Amino acid sequence: MLRSLARATLTAGDDHAARMRKLVEAAKVALDDEAKRPLDKPTRKYVDAATALVEELLVEPTPARPLFTVIDGGRRD
Repeated sequence: MLRSLARATLTAGDDHAARMRKLVEAAKVALDDEAKRPLDKPTRKYVDAATALVEELLVEPTPARPLFTVIDGGRRD
């Protein structure tokens, strides 16, 4: 659910999206720095999972197709 909320915020195309993108990019830098340090196994798993999520969020999504198409087949007056 959090992934969906973050994706929706990032693709909104407004000021909030720009701020969110900057925050996610900053998180990527912090995680990259953290990954260079010697970490215990649980922390390494956490850092790897968080890095994967951040990288997924930074990929530009493909535009979604409409869920349905309205066919105008009604009567005209």
